[in-house]
Formats: sequence, structure tokens, C-alpha cells
Amino acid sequence: MDRRVEKTPNEVDMPGRPRKPEAMKELSGTSQPCRRQPDTHFETITKVPPPPKYMNKYAKKLYKTTANQLAGLRLLNEVNLPIVVGYANEMGKYWEAEFELQQTGRQHIQRDQDGNILKIERLPLDKMATEYLSNAKAYANELGITPASAHKVKTPENKPTNPFSDF
Repeated sequence: MDRRVEKTPNEVDMPGRPRKPEAMKELSGTSQPCRRQPDTHFETITKVPPPPKYMNKYAKKLYKTTANQLAGLRLLNEVNLPIVVGYANEMGKYWEAEFELQQTGRQHIQRDQDGNILKIERLPLDKMATEYLSNAKAYANELGITPASAHKVKTPENKPTNPFSDF
């Protein structure tokens, strides 16, 4: 009795090997019609919308840079735009926290009356900055903008606009 359940393309894959694009399967000779899954395509955004008002100045600048770069590569779409917003916002909060920590320091030192150190505590802002950076790295991995994740992103092929360019 066969109990395998076929997954729809919208279902999340279980842990295991990452999916190979169909083009790579064809090149390696392992493509089989029974295993093909349709590739998901979203409409790309060419004009980048303005950053959300709640972002700080660092986040707004990073948002514009990142969104314009992804739009130039034709990788920005309505589906991943919130991820770009999240990435820029987390990095903006991280930079803001780091600038504050440069002024105040990262630790609170408690001393006794003689000046001896009783206790050294890490400031909550330092913990928050670490969390912001961790969140931003997760967003960056999803977008494929870290060096390690850049090879996983499938960029659309540039098609010649001039029909006579092949001649």
C-alpha cells in the first residue's frame, strides 16, 4: 500500500537536500518528467516605493540602496519587498543602537565604597543590538544578499531588447 502524499508547490519542503532548479537537473541529466515542479514567478517591481515613515534615517538609506540594487537585478517583487523593509529596519535599529553604545559603553560596572568592582553587567541595549543584527542576517539570507547565500538566488536572464542583436 503506497502512502506517499504528493505535495503541492505551495507546501513547505521538509528538511533535507535543497531543491535543484529544473535547468540544473537538465544539465546534469537527472531531470525526470514525473518529478518536475512548476517554478514560481512573481511580477518584478521596477519603481521602488518610498520607505515606510517609521524607519530611522539609517534604515531609510539602506532600504533605498538595497531595494534599488535588487530592482536593478530584477529580483525585487511584491512578495519580497516586506523582507527588504524588515532587513533595512533591523539594520537601522542595529546602527542606531551601536551609535548609542559608543557614547554610553556596553557595560554597567558596580563598585563598592573603596572602588572595588562588585559586578559587571551587560547593558540591555547591547543585547538588543545583537538581536537586531541577528534578525538582519536572517533577512539578508532570505534575500540572498550575503556572500554565502548569493549563489542560491536565481537571477533572471537578461534578454536582448534588440531583435537584431544576434546577427
